[in-house]
This record gives sequence, C-alpha cells and structure tokens, in this order.
Amino acid sequence: MPGRIRRIRDDRDLEVWVKELSGNRRAVTLLNRSNKPANIKVSWQEIGMEGKLKVRDLWEHKNLGKFEGSFTRKNIASHEAIVLLVEK
Repeated sequence: MPGRIRRIRDDRDLEVWVKELSGNRRAVTLLNRSNKPANIKVSWQEIGMEGKLKVRDLWEHKNLGKFEGSFTRKNIASHEAIVLLVEK
C-alpha cells in the first residue's frame, strides 16, 4: 500500500522528500531552498530501493535513464523543486 510523504533528508537548504507508490515505485522531490544553484544526490538505500533503477523527471516529462545505487541532479536552481519517479 502506498505510504505518506516523508522528508528523508534536511541538509539546511537542501531537502529530499519521498512518497512510496504502488508497484514498488517512489516519487522523490529534490528541493533547493538556498539562494544559489545546487547539486542534490539521493541514494536508493535512502528511499528503500536497490539495483539499477529508472528515473523520470515528472515535470519535464523526460526519462533520464537507469542509475545504479543513486541519482544526482546537478545545478538545481535556487528555490526550485525537482519531482522524480523512480522505479525498477
């Protein structure tokens, strides 16, 4: 059963949020609350998954590829949020 939205990391101005979805998928939000661009990395272990996983940017409607162990979104603009779908 899908879970609630949880903040799994709060590094002051950089946050990672996750929501468990049906079908062993996760919605992951990377939030840059700082005043400058930033890179945010999320590991599959943090979101309760493992292996080589597909990542899709839900707002840009783009498949970003398959990634082993983690995903890093580079150059997230100041006060921007990125919403990803992560699945097998």
